[in-house]
Amino acid sequence: LPFYYLITFPFVLLLNYMDVRKKHKTGTGLIAKAWK
Repeated sequence: LPFYYLITFPFVLLLNYMDVRKKHKTGTGLIAKAWK
């Protein structure tokens, strides 16, 4: 497991939790681009 996972995972988990708990007036979407 890369060491940066330990740094980013709790932060991302917190942001995700806050996003899920918040009430959104409109639908939300995620646009992601991945490359190798």
